Parts: sequence; C-alpha cells; structure tokens
Amino acid sequence: MHKTVFTCIRQNSVRTLINSLIISLLTISTNQALAQTRPIKSPTEPQTTQNSANNSITQKLLGTWEAKNLQTPSTSGNLKFIFTPVGKLLIVMSSGVSQKPLVYETGYKINSDPKPMHLDVTLPENKTVQTIFEFTDDDKLKIELYESNPGKSRPKTFPENTPLFEKVSKSTSLPKDTKVIDPGRPNNNTITAPQNQPATNEPQNNSGNNKPKK
Repeated sequence: MHKTVFTCIRQNSVRTLINSLIISLLTISTNQALAQTRPIKSPTEPQTTQNSANNSITQKLLGTWEAKNLQTPSTSGNLKFIFTPVGKLLIVMSSGVSQKPLVYETGYKINSDPKPMHLDVTLPENKTVQTIFEFTDDDKLKIELYESNPGKSRPKTFPENTPLFEKVSKSTSLPKDTKVIDPGRPNNNTITAPQNQPATNEPQNNSGNNKPKK
C-alpha cells in the first residue's frame, strides 16, 4: 500500500520523505522506477474562482511557501509549495545542500467559502487529495497534511501538529537547476529546468514528438 506525502511527513526523515513522495505522486510500487502513469494535464487558463473572495485568497496564496515545523527527525532538508496563477501547485523538496532540489507538479483548486477553507490537490491519474487550509494572524499558511490522503474524506479541523508554511518569496518560478519529475518519460524520468523558469500556462507535450499539425 502506497504511503502518501501527507503521512510520510509525520513518520520519516526528509530524505525518506523525498523517496516516498516519488512513490505517491507517480503511483508506483517501487522507489526505483517510475512507470505506467499518465502525465498531469496542466490547465490552459488561470484557475476559475467562484467569487471575489476566492480571487483575494488566490492572490494571497501565489508565491513560494516553506514548511517550518515538519514532524521529522532530520533538519537537513526542506519542503516548499509554489502556488502558481495557472492552477499548478509545485512541490519542491531538497535533502541537504549537496543535492539539487526536485519538483513535482500537481494541480490545485480552492474554495474560500467554507471555514476552514478547502484545498484540493490533484495527483497523477486524477487522484485528488481533499484537505483544508487557513492563514494565521501572522500571515503564515496552515495546511493539514497528515490526515489527508487520496480517497479519504476532507479533514474538518487542524490537529496541533499541522504544518505551518512561511512565505519566502512572491516568485512562482522554479528554483535554479531544479530536477522536474516528468511522469510522461518512463525512460528519462527527470529533466533539469533552466534557471528561473516561470510556471507558464502552456500545456506540456509528453507525446515524444513534435509533429506539425496538419
């Protein structure tokens, strides 16, 4: 049974978390191969919001957020969420200064009407994680991760150990020399992103060829 990033944050070191996240996001049964998954379809237009309140919350989310209180025995790595204006959530992880960060592309949408607000994260094969989030009085971002898994009901409250994310940048660009996990490349699972590559709203071409349209 696959462990998701949400349960592994609580149970493992950051290094183990990285390996487990690969398993979760690409839905495979081994941490040494990435296979038989469909690429995530990137939205072709900015996220549609329900009302002006959603617009305001979306604008507040945009940027790079770094987790500050993960329940792991290691402090040598970090976890960042990059919320982009085109409905992409980039999960960026590193494990020490000697290793380049890895980024996993997921989709997201929010609903700011309920309290706590709703966050839906779309994983490969259209698996959706339903969770909750809110902003604290000191402008940190609280996201419930530990009890949120694909197919599981949305949590209703935040436990005491809910991760807090601090906004470290307004940038929605990928970090320098990022290794992007590409589920559409079974024989070449990572590609290196150029420095400061923006998260565009153009859908990725994972077909393996670029034949002109007839």
